[in-house]
Amino acid sequence: MNLRLRSAFFIVSGFLLLLFLYIERSILTPFILAAIFAYIFNPLINFFSKIFKFPRVLSIILVYIILIFSVLYLGGLLTRELIRESASIREIVLDYISYLRSNVNSLPPIIQPLIFYYSDFSKLQIQRIGLSAFPIFSLAFSGILNFFVFIFATFFFLKDSEKFVHRLLLVIPDEERLEITALIKKINTVLSKYLRGQIILIVSLAVILFAGFSFLGVKNALTIAILSAVAGIVPMIGTITAIIIGTFIIVVSGGLQNFTLGIMETIGIVVGIYYLAQLIQDYIISPFILGKAVRLHPLVILFAALAGGNLAGIMGLILAVPIAATIKIIFEFALDKINHRDYLLRKAE
Repeated sequence: MNLRLRSAFFIVSGFLLLLFLYIERSILTPFILAAIFAYIFNPLINFFSKIFKFPRVLSIILVYIILIFSVLYLGGLLTRELIRESASIREIVLDYISYLRSNVNSLPPIIQPLIFYYSDFSKLQIQRIGLSAFPIFSLAFSGILNFFVFIFATFFFLKDSEKFVHRLLLVIPDEERLEITALIKKINTVLSKYLRGQIILIVSLAVILFAGFSFLGVKNALTIAILSAVAGIVPMIGTITAIIIGTFIIVVSGGLQNFTLGIMETIGIVVGIYYLAQLIQDYIISPFILGKAVRLHPLVILFAALAGGNLAGIMGLILAVPIAATIKIIFEFALDKINHRDYLLRKAE
């Protein structure tokens, strides 16, 4: 097979694979989550395997056991408080919506239709769910099935990831194998550093926000801090949305209990806490944890997030940045091949 025919074969095969994955995207979520999980915890598996000389399968089982007990322990500490605070937030928001509906005539005419629409939306959804138990049963069954698919897929991603890469390299011609290996290593470095870094950034942001809100006497500080930190997974959009919704909930919940301030002062201080937390994350924690793993312009990150959300919803928003970084690396590799440059010179960059 000559070079041109071989290139055409791989291009067509890759296109058909991507088309198939897009068509079947509804079943991909547990596999994508499994791959993310494998990226995050693969170093821990390697640690048990190399330092303690455990078999890889035993190392995976040990990590599963550690994670299960950690989740159960943390769940026991946090779940009750999160449930209580979530219920409190729900009641506060519903009471505020009822207040707006009862006083809608005093609001500007331009926003009156919005108040009626959004205040009825949640009730409409509750009524629809209450019509039949079948949707609830279906969702529960789907969730259990996806969970077992996730556990099963994660096990094999962790166990056989090196075999997958090795088999992939076997189909690469000998003269290209060294450069393709360097390309895969670079993509792996970017993805693993980004995904593990995001976990650390979420936890650190939640701790900073919780400390600040607790000092100010904010009601339901734990839930607001965790949800705000998790929203930060979505680049830019998530952070802005978290600030707007978090500030709104804090204001309608009674503001800052430890200080007597007006609404505008409360909004200013809460936004200031969010801004300070983001500065600490962006300029102190993030450079240390992530470094320059992604190396994408902010406009590219914003476009990637919007495109990912449009194509695949929440999962697309979450994965947009690492996928964009991967495409950038592959594009650089393709340009080097077209221009007959040695890609191996780039791997240290």
